[in-house]
Amino acid sequence: MKNLFLFSVFIILALAEFSCNKSELTTDSYDFEKAGQIHNAALDYLTSKIDVSKASKEEIYAQIVDFSVSQFKGNKVAFRKELLELEHKDYSQYCCEIDLWLKESKTRLNEVEHEYINKMVSTFKDMKINPSIDFAEEMLVLQKNVVADKRAFRKEMLVNTFSIAKYSNQYWKQANEETDHPYNHLFQAKSFNFPFTTCQLRDIIAYNDSIHTPGTSVETATNEAAYQSAICQMP
Repeated sequence: MKNLFLFSVFIILALAEFSCNKSELTTDSYDFEKAGQIHNAALDYLTSKIDVSKASKEEIYAQIVDFSVSQFKGNKVAFRKELLELEHKDYSQYCCEIDLWLKESKTRLNEVEHEYINKMVSTFKDMKINPSIDFAEEMLVLQKNVVADKRAFRKEMLVNTFSIAKYSNQYWKQANEETDHPYNHLFQAKSFNFPFTTCQLRDIIAYNDSIHTPGTSVETATNEAAYQSAICQMP
């Protein structure tokens, strides 16, 4: 009950802050924060409902779906059916082989999109050498550059990708540092090299791959990103 209360307070404050500062978070029609905020809120909802250290993938996905459906503005019954029928990909092969995914993604991304995704991955790599890099600020720079870029490419897809990247990085940084965090057990059980670990890119890869599947909505892709993040270290 305490976790659920804290989660409710978090959502109220987050929505209030978003409402007050919306003009600061957007450029034209592109929202720099929304996808990442939803990603983290889904994980907070999940951990307020179940003990993720003991839950199965099926239990985890059921909670992620419940959250996504609660936020959906359209036909909730049809959306839940779509999410429950979604086929999940296995991204474990990319856990330590992000360059492999980058190479494969060339079949889905045009030259400009691949250029920006590569810049994001390069920032992750730079953080391994220089932990003082402000990842959120670097992603904000990329988002602004995307919006200002005059070339032809899918801007919303990249803005959302970088939004999820910065919020996911923030979430897992807290999970590593805070001993009472619901996911801290992962960092206690295994040897991590945070903040650089391509396992944290799993949700970004999932969003990027999902959004390229015909008929997949932004909401569905964001749902899958949150789920893949939630099971990041599960076999």
